[in-house]
Amino acid sequence: MDSQSPLRFLDYDVTQYIYETYFPSKEAKENKKRMIKQFLTIKDQYLSRYKVNNIHEYEIMFCIRGYLYKKISFF
Repeated sequence: MDSQSPLRFLDYDVTQYIYETYFPSKEAKENKKRMIKQFLTIKDQYLSRYKVNNIHEYEIMFCIRGYLYKKISFF
């Protein structure tokens, strides 16, 4: 190591700091799993309600004011 390098003053394990700071906790992982499960449930309900096979290919027509229709996709 270079004698002028600022790394020579480093007294903390950087990998441990990165892991503790940026790696998701068990609670964050559980929340993500719960969110994905809720999204898939809502998506399945949408597909069955509007009788659509694929959410990426279709747009649903909604009646806004009796005579005005608007196409709205799932996303």
